[in-house]
Amino acid sequence: MRESVLAIILGLLTTATGSWGCSGKYDNAPEASRVEFEAIRERYQALIDEARKAGDGRELDLLHHFGQAVLSRTETKTFEKLAARFVANVKTGKLDEIEAYGGRAPGKVRLLLVSTDGGKGAIPFVKGADGWKLDDVEAAFGKYDKDLDIMGTVRASASSELAALASLQDPQASSLDRVQAALELAEAGNRRTTEKYASGEKSPWPRAALLYAVWKSGGTCEPFAQAFPIEGDEQQRMYDDDTKAYRALLRGLIECASSSGKLPPVLRVYLGCHAAAESGPRSEYVDPVVKMADARPELVLEASVKARIAYEKDPVANILVGALHGEGESPFYQFVNRHARGRSRTARLARLWVAKMAEREKP
Repeated sequence: MRESVLAIILGLLTTATGSWGCSGKYDNAPEASRVEFEAIRERYQALIDEARKAGDGRELDLLHHFGQAVLSRTETKTFEKLAARFVANVKTGKLDEIEAYGGRAPGKVRLLLVSTDGGKGAIPFVKGADGWKLDDVEAAFGKYDKDLDIMGTVRASASSELAALASLQDPQASSLDRVQAALELAEAGNRRTTEKYASGEKSPWPRAALLYAVWKSGGTCEPFAQAFPIEGDEQQRMYDDDTKAYRALLRGLIECASSSGKLPPVLRVYLGCHAAAESGPRSEYVDPVVKMADARPELVLEASVKARIAYEKDPVANILVGALHGEGESPFYQFVNRHARGRSRTARLARLWVAKMAEREKP
């Protein structure tokens, strides 16, 4: 019953603002079209309907009703606190008497004019790719008398956890959008939320980026390493679409290989370097691979044996021989020279690489 009453009240449209008592502060602004009014009224009704059904701790599920600019300027804890209070008010009927009585178009924003027991106010909206979005968190969650930026001059900040989460919720967000959102989450350190999105992500690069964010939020790095797409065409696509993001994830992969002390991440680097095109992605491997070899020389040799790539076609081997021949202070150089005295498969490989280094050192 409460749902139907609230929907009917929000559906009321009165052009004579005087019928609602004293005028609101935005009543004299240019009037929005009826189509716009109906659109923003329905958007607010959708927010209320979703809040009524929201489970405990699901406040962030309301993010998709808001524009990117306002989310980028809102702290996650602030949003969760205001949203939780709004959800409680909706469920207990405290918003049942809200009345939507008009729409205004003072600038880029559209205002939904509302009347409550406490007086009149407005809720701002901005046009997004998929329709009108709420443009003020406090006003949307019940502070209807707030002074608003009615000209739509709010600009998005450089990065934001809330804006990133909203992108991950957006079904129209591209794969690249989700990768960028995941990289922003890596800086936020919200492991529980990031794990939730990673578990449901199917696209290769967004999934790898989300697992990278899980690692950077306190998880382990091996799931990210295993998810990193090493296929040549996948690496080329990401490199072409966003070299900065590709570089961040690749360096994360090699950091994992260097720090985990386990073979699978190192082997992933080895195979990824081999698959990467020489014209672009492979160049990003060079310096990090040298650092990895100095950090984990024994694992690099094991990975090379596992990879079974002939020296002439092995980019990692050629990078290391070319960069570290004659570098007596290098841990990798010292290890392969010492290890070459043994009889194992890795020792035989070490002897080959030592011989290749010696060729490079000839005058």
